[in-house]
Amino acid sequence: MKKQVIKSILFTATTVLLLVAAQAQKKLVPASQSTLTGITLPAGSKNDSRWLSVLAAKTLLQSEAKKTGASIKDVEVLYLPSIAASGFTFDSLANQFATQGWSISPAGSDNKYAWLQKDNRYIMAYYSTGANTTDLYFGETTATPTLNNSTNIEQGNQNTGNVTQPTQETNNNAAQQNNNAMGNTPPADQSGFTFSTTNFDDGWTSVIQSDWVLVSKADMKVYLWFALPFDANKFTGTGVRERDYYWDNYVTQYFNIETKQYKDDGEAISSFQPNYIEGWATDKQTGERRFIGMRLGIAPNTAYITIASAKDEAALLQQFPKANDKYISDLEGMSRYNKFAIAENDVIGTWQKGNTATAQWYYVSPGGYEGYAGMTVASTSATFNFSTGGNYSSIHNGATGAVGTLNTFQQNFKGNYTVSNWTLTATNRFEGKTDTFDASFSAVRGGRILHLNNNAGSDYSLVKTQ
Repeated sequence: MKKQVIKSILFTATTVLLLVAAQAQKKLVPASQSTLTGITLPAGSKNDSRWLSVLAAKTLLQSEAKKTGASIKDVEVLYLPSIAASGFTFDSLANQFATQGWSISPAGSDNKYAWLQKDNRYIMAYYSTGANTTDLYFGETTATPTLNNSTNIEQGNQNTGNVTQPTQETNNNAAQQNNNAMGNTPPADQSGFTFSTTNFDDGWTSVIQSDWVLVSKADMKVYLWFALPFDANKFTGTGVRERDYYWDNYVTQYFNIETKQYKDDGEAISSFQPNYIEGWATDKQTGERRFIGMRLGIAPNTAYITIASAKDEAALLQQFPKANDKYISDLEGMSRYNKFAIAENDVIGTWQKGNTATAQWYYVSPGGYEGYAGMTVASTSATFNFSTGGNYSSIHNGATGAVGTLNTFQQNFKGNYTVSNWTLTATNRFEGKTDTFDASFSAVRGGRILHLNNNAGSDYSLVKTQ
């Protein structure tokens, strides 16, 4: 048998949270009724309670709800069969709302959003149809939204008749009232955690806000936006550029733009141009005229905006000479300042993390024949439970090898733990030793990610599940 020459092509090497990978089936379950609204769902509907799915839906709903001064708290993510498969149309949905006593009205110019109201409850709904599924998101508000008088939701059990939509001026005013100051540092958003401000040794200060982490030093300010929804279908084959879309639809909510310019350094091929835009603008909150630069980062289904605000173009360029670098942007690199100390009360609860990497292998024979040689997987997960009184337990699972012949392992640890601002020490770890982890939080919308790493190579980014 001729000796084969093996070559590997790594198709995917991604790190994903356990909530998305290992527990996908556990948290994507059949649903016959909406928990928040009580409406009956068509057969084949599913509820998605995975953390990243809920977070993405909350971000999407909050971006629209904030225009009325409202904030989203409880979120429900539902996937319905396609209209072709189920016959469940928007009219069917509207009838369900009416049956449950909900009145409905438009939420703005995008007809995918609507406001639901019953008694003293207000819920924002998002409805989007696709070839295979219909996405239906519900988000209940923490307070009564400020709506235009012509669009006040009718009390009682009403139909979905025509309702005059809010004017753009009204929406802008409501959004502006809800925005944090983009010039002066506003109060920190505590969100129940002990530390929401960090003073770094190099002079930068980070403060958590409702929509971003504000990082400032002297007159320079940088806004690390929390994750925003990203839909590749908006840009594939449409002629719309990602950087223009997020500049035009998000940056303009907080700045009156005077100029919009690119720094492509002569690069004509769009795929090689950086996701960077800059220009002069006026801060809507403070009235200051500032020179701003926006860097856009993209991950699967998620977009991240970083904005620098300086007194002039020279100041921004001096601080961030590689802001427009396609591969290593010093502006995008400011994400490292999304870092906050921990306290014992902050870590009490259950935290989870998972990693999965896959590689698909192909071979080429001396005769030129190519074929599929299989796939290998490396997957690990960790669950930490920190209790009051200084006790902890952790479970670590893993699987490696070729699909069909995976080698698995599990380790369990129990002991005591102590917390200081930037460290977490846990006893009775591997071989009974004590581990001291560098510990910190990074802020995300509605919560924190707990980072633990030590000199032995253990590195955990943990999401709180309960």
